[in-house]
Amino acid sequence: MKKLEENAAKEPNNPDLSFDLATFYQNMAFPKDGKKPANYDELVTKAESSYQNALRLNPENTDYHYNLGALYFNEGTGMNDQMNDITGTSKEEQKKYDDLKKQRDAYFDKSLPHLEKVYNTLDAKASTLNNEEKSDYHSSMIALKQVYAIQNKLKESAAIKTKLENFK
Repeated sequence: MKKLEENAAKEPNNPDLSFDLATFYQNMAFPKDGKKPANYDELVTKAESSYQNALRLNPENTDYHYNLGALYFNEGTGMNDQMNDITGTSKEEQKKYDDLKKQRDAYFDKSLPHLEKVYNTLDAKASTLNNEEKSDYHSSMIALKQVYAIQNKLKESAAIKTKLENFK
Protein backbone atom coordinates (compact mmCIF):
# COMPACT_ATOMS: atom_id res chain seq x y z
CA MET A 1 0.00 0.00 0.00
CA LYS A 2 2.79 2.39 0.92
CA LYS A 3 4.42 1.98 -2.50
CA LEU A 4 1.12 2.60 -4.28
CA GLU A 5 0.47 5.70 -2.15
CA GLU A 6 3.96 6.99 -2.96
CA ASN A 7 3.49 6.42 -6.70
CA ALA A 8 0.08 8.13 -6.66
CA ALA A 9 1.57 11.08 -4.77
CA LYS A 10 4.37 11.36 -7.34
CA GLU A 11 1.87 11.31 -10.20
CA PRO A 12 -1.26 13.08 -8.91
CA ASN A 13 -2.53 13.58 -12.47
CA ASN A 14 -2.43 9.89 -13.33
CA PRO A 15 -6.05 8.67 -13.12
CA ASP A 16 -5.06 5.00 -13.27
CA LEU A 17 -2.87 5.31 -10.18
CA SER A 18 -5.69 7.09 -8.32
CA PHE A 19 -8.08 4.35 -9.40
CA ASP A 20 -5.69 1.58 -8.34
CA LEU A 21 -5.19 3.24 -4.98
CA ALA A 22 -8.95 3.66 -4.50
CA THR A 23 -9.55 0.03 -5.38
CA PHE A 24 -6.90 -1.03 -2.91
CA TYR A 25 -8.50 1.03 -0.12
CA GLN A 26 -11.94 -0.31 -1.00
CA ASN A 27 -10.72 -3.91 -0.95
CA MET A 28 -9.15 -3.32 2.46
CA ALA A 29 -12.39 -1.78 3.77
CA PHE A 30 -14.45 -4.71 2.47
CA PRO A 31 -12.26 -7.80 3.05
CA LYS A 32 -13.38 -11.16 1.71
CA ASP A 33 -13.87 -12.49 5.24
CA GLY A 34 -16.50 -9.79 5.83
CA LYS A 35 -14.91 -8.47 9.01
CA LYS A 36 -14.86 -4.69 9.13
CA PRO A 37 -11.35 -3.41 9.87
CA ALA A 38 -10.78 -0.96 12.73
CA ASN A 39 -9.89 1.79 10.24
CA TYR A 40 -12.92 1.11 8.02
CA ASP A 41 -14.17 4.71 7.91
CA GLU A 42 -10.72 6.00 7.03
CA LEU A 43 -10.35 3.44 4.23
CA VAL A 44 -13.75 4.28 2.76
CA THR A 45 -12.98 8.01 2.88
CA LYS A 46 -9.63 7.43 1.16
CA ALA A 47 -11.23 5.20 -1.47
CA GLU A 48 -13.90 7.81 -2.17
CA SER A 49 -11.36 10.59 -2.47
CA SER A 50 -9.13 8.58 -4.79
CA TYR A 51 -12.06 7.55 -7.01
CA GLN A 52 -13.18 11.17 -7.19
CA ASN A 53 -9.67 12.20 -8.22
CA ALA A 54 -9.59 9.54 -10.94
CA LEU A 55 -12.96 10.76 -12.22
CA ARG A 56 -11.83 14.38 -12.13
CA LEU A 57 -8.96 13.38 -14.39
CA ASN A 58 -10.97 11.04 -16.64
CA PRO A 59 -14.71 11.73 -16.21
CA GLU A 60 -15.86 9.33 -18.94
CA ASN A 61 -14.24 6.18 -17.59
CA THR A 62 -17.01 3.72 -16.75
CA ASP A 63 -14.75 1.60 -14.51
CA TYR A 64 -14.16 4.62 -12.30
CA HIS A 65 -17.87 5.45 -12.22
CA TYR A 66 -18.81 1.86 -11.52
CA ASN A 67 -16.43 1.46 -8.59
CA LEU A 68 -17.40 4.76 -6.96
CA GLY A 69 -21.09 3.96 -7.48
CA ALA A 70 -20.52 0.52 -5.98
CA LEU A 71 -18.72 2.04 -2.99
CA TYR A 72 -21.71 4.29 -2.28
CA PHE A 73 -24.17 1.47 -3.00
CA ASN A 74 -22.37 -0.86 -0.59
CA GLU A 75 -22.40 1.82 2.10
CA GLY A 76 -26.15 2.30 1.56
CA THR A 77 -26.74 -1.44 1.64
CA GLY A 78 -24.84 -1.62 4.95
CA MET A 79 -27.14 1.04 6.38
CA ASN A 80 -30.13 -0.90 5.08
CA ASP A 81 -28.89 -4.06 6.81
CA GLN A 82 -28.57 -2.14 10.08
CA MET A 83 -32.10 -0.82 9.64
CA ASN A 84 -33.39 -4.37 9.15
CA ASP A 85 -31.64 -5.45 12.36
CA ILE A 86 -33.73 -3.03 14.42
CA THR A 87 -36.55 -5.09 15.85
CA GLY A 88 -37.97 -2.88 18.57
CA THR A 89 -40.36 0.04 18.37
CA SER A 90 -39.10 2.27 21.16
CA LYS A 91 -38.56 5.96 20.57
CA GLU A 92 -34.79 5.45 20.62
CA GLU A 93 -34.96 2.60 18.13
CA GLN A 94 -37.23 4.60 15.83
CA LYS A 95 -34.77 7.51 15.94
CA LYS A 96 -31.89 5.17 15.14
CA TYR A 97 -33.89 3.71 12.25
CA ASP A 98 -34.74 7.17 10.90
CA ASP A 99 -31.10 8.29 11.16
CA LEU A 100 -29.91 5.18 9.33
CA LYS A 101 -32.58 5.69 6.66
CA LYS A 102 -31.33 9.23 6.01
CA GLN A 103 -27.77 7.96 5.70
CA ARG A 104 -28.84 5.09 3.45
CA ASP A 105 -30.82 7.39 1.20
CA ALA A 106 -27.90 9.81 0.95
CA TYR A 107 -25.54 7.00 -0.10
CA PHE A 108 -28.02 5.68 -2.65
CA ASP A 109 -28.51 9.20 -4.01
CA LYS A 110 -24.75 9.52 -4.40
CA SER A 111 -24.52 6.14 -6.14
CA LEU A 112 -27.17 6.87 -8.77
CA PRO A 113 -25.33 9.24 -11.12
CA HIS A 114 -22.38 6.87 -11.27
CA LEU A 115 -24.41 3.71 -11.76
CA GLU A 116 -26.62 5.45 -14.32
CA LYS A 117 -23.53 6.66 -16.20
CA VAL A 118 -22.25 3.08 -16.39
CA TYR A 119 -25.63 1.72 -17.40
CA ASN A 120 -26.34 4.37 -20.04
CA THR A 121 -22.85 4.23 -21.54
CA LEU A 122 -22.73 0.45 -21.72
CA ASP A 123 -26.38 0.03 -22.73
CA ALA A 124 -25.67 2.05 -25.86
CA LYS A 125 -23.17 -0.60 -26.96
CA ALA A 126 -24.63 -3.67 -25.22
CA SER A 127 -24.14 -6.00 -28.19
CA THR A 128 -20.36 -5.36 -28.33
CA LEU A 129 -19.35 -5.43 -24.66
CA ASN A 130 -16.29 -7.35 -23.52
CA ASN A 131 -16.55 -9.61 -20.45
CA GLU A 132 -15.49 -6.94 -17.94
CA GLU A 133 -17.97 -4.44 -19.40
CA LYS A 134 -20.72 -7.09 -19.33
CA SER A 135 -20.01 -7.67 -15.66
CA ASP A 136 -20.14 -3.93 -14.86
CA TYR A 137 -23.29 -3.53 -16.97
CA HIS A 138 -25.02 -6.43 -15.24
CA SER A 139 -23.94 -5.34 -11.75
CA SER A 140 -24.97 -1.74 -12.36
CA MET A 141 -28.43 -2.92 -13.42
CA ILE A 142 -28.81 -5.03 -10.26
CA ALA A 143 -27.86 -2.06 -8.08
CA LEU A 144 -30.05 0.39 -10.03
CA LYS A 145 -33.06 -1.92 -9.78
CA GLN A 146 -32.66 -2.08 -6.01
CA VAL A 147 -32.03 1.66 -5.52
CA TYR A 148 -34.95 2.60 -7.75
CA ALA A 149 -37.24 0.26 -5.79
CA ILE A 150 -36.14 1.72 -2.45
CA GLN A 151 -36.66 5.22 -3.82
CA ASN A 152 -40.16 4.21 -4.93
CA LYS A 153 -39.24 4.70 -8.61
CA LEU A 154 -41.11 1.56 -9.49
CA LYS A 155 -41.38 2.27 -13.22
CA GLU A 156 -37.59 2.63 -13.51
CA SER A 157 -37.03 -0.45 -11.34
CA ALA A 158 -39.40 -2.50 -13.51
CA ALA A 159 -37.66 -1.35 -16.70
CA ILE A 160 -34.28 -2.40 -15.34
CA LYS A 161 -35.76 -5.71 -14.13
CA THR A 162 -36.93 -6.42 -17.67
CA LYS A 163 -33.47 -5.56 -19.04
CA LEU A 164 -31.92 -7.92 -16.50
CA GLU A 165 -34.27 -10.75 -17.45
CA ASN A 166 -33.25 -10.35 -21.10
CA PHE A 167 -29.54 -9.92 -20.39
CA LYS A 168 -27.25 -12.56 -21.84
